Amino acid sequence: NTIAPRHAAGIATIILACGTKGQRRIGQHAIIQLSPLSSMRETPETPAEIVRMQNAPIEILANCTPQRRDSIREDLLRGRTFDAQSALGYGLADTIAPDSASSTFGK
Repeated sequence: NTIAPRHAAGIATIILACGTKGQRRIGQHAIIQLSPLSSMRETPETPAEIVRMQNAPIEILANCTPQRRDSIREDLLRGRTFDAQSALGYGLADTIAPDSASSTFGK
């Protein structure tokens, strides 16, 4: 199981999305945020390795969710935030655990 009981951002959101399909759970009142792991502003001088690292979360999320790469890139740049229901719709998680269940996630 991959579980985000209250909050996930950055790499935690990617880990949640990469969990086993059908076993990715979030708390009923969880806040999930897409945020870049590094600056995503590219210039002609940006080294290829940095561009690759900037694009890695986009590729990972595109493989783990039904979203298009350009949508993911835009959402990462905006720092898009989801409530539990919208995180399900986006494909970041599969089920919402009620509050009573979220207090026993790790037990």
